[in-house]
Amino acid sequence: MPGQAGDMAEKISKEEAFDILVEVRDKGAVHSVIHERDDYRLPAIAICNCCWDCCGILKSFNMGAGPLKYQSSFMARVKDDVNCEECGNCEKYCPTAAITVKGKKPALNPDRCIGCGQCAFQCRQNNIELYPYERMVYVPVVKKSEYRINDTKIESV
Repeated sequence: MPGQAGDMAEKISKEEAFDILVEVRDKGAVHSVIHERDDYRLPAIAICNCCWDCCGILKSFNMGAGPLKYQSSFMARVKDDVNCEECGNCEKYCPTAAITVKGKKPALNPDRCIGCGQCAFQCRQNNIELYPYERMVYVPVVKKSEYRINDTKIESV
């Protein structure tokens, strides 16, 4: 019965679920599909809306606690006709620091891109796009100088 102690969920409509996905995406969440036994070839069992500063996997990576292994279906690409305002949103929202703003053009490190789409979504100038590209991304442990999160706070990007 809803509202009782121990309740963990409530039934919502597809529209309500979609609204929640859009809301958390706008705030920087990375939508990740969770598969049985963490094997992408097995059925999907959940969707996690991960934030790079609190998600166990992405936060641990950004604290230098371990490498990142991520099954990706997309890759980001900086468009040729870039009109960059250097706002830094793409860099700020990227959970793996795969994109940086250098001068008037964002620079992408494809080896770090997990295809989450935050850079493309957050870009006010529409300079970045995603394209389908299935692959396993492995990003080694970051150096201490690259930590974006320490024990108590998020470091500025």
